Amino acid sequence: MTLVLPRPQMLLIALCCALGAILTYEIAAPLGVIAVPTVTLRSSSAATVLPQRVVSLPPLAAFAAFNDRPIFSPQRKAIAPAPVGAAAMAPPPPPVASLVGIIIDAQRRIAMIRTASSPLATAVAVGDTLQGWQVTEIAPDRVTLHQGTADDTIKLDANRPPPTAAADEKTTPQK
Repeated sequence: MTLVLPRPQMLLIALCCALGAILTYEIAAPLGVIAVPTVTLRSSSAATVLPQRVVSLPPLAAFAAFNDRPIFSPQRKAIAPAPVGAAAMAPPPPPVASLVGIIIDAQRRIAMIRTASSPLATAVAVGDTLQGWQVTEIAPDRVTLHQGTADDTIKLDANRPPPTAAADEKTTPQK
């Protein structure tokens, strides 16, 4: 039985054989000698010196239009400068935080504090900062924070829920 292939298949077989022969030649043929060109460098004295252009900046008053109308603001009003008076001297409000626990050993004092911005408690030591306030003291029942001239204290008792009426009835003796 003889196998007869259609003409397009015969052409593809011939093309594959030709490409295979070229690939075999490229792999087996020795490489020719590659000559590296030599480049001569010009001496620095022969180099031409280009004159440097002096660029001067426009005056700041030329940018007043940009400052008066911010590009990305939809209302496009002038930006008011920040007040320098009493508002700059006032410390930020104390952090909204609750004291979860305190760990004290011979070498360290660590307070576990939970803030509204993080779901987990954060460990802080004396000298660490908490929302812009610096931890200055860690006592067994409180943490003292300092910012500028203001001090704030977070107490451990502040985490206890207020007593309920049912709990008050149990603790008061019945007559």
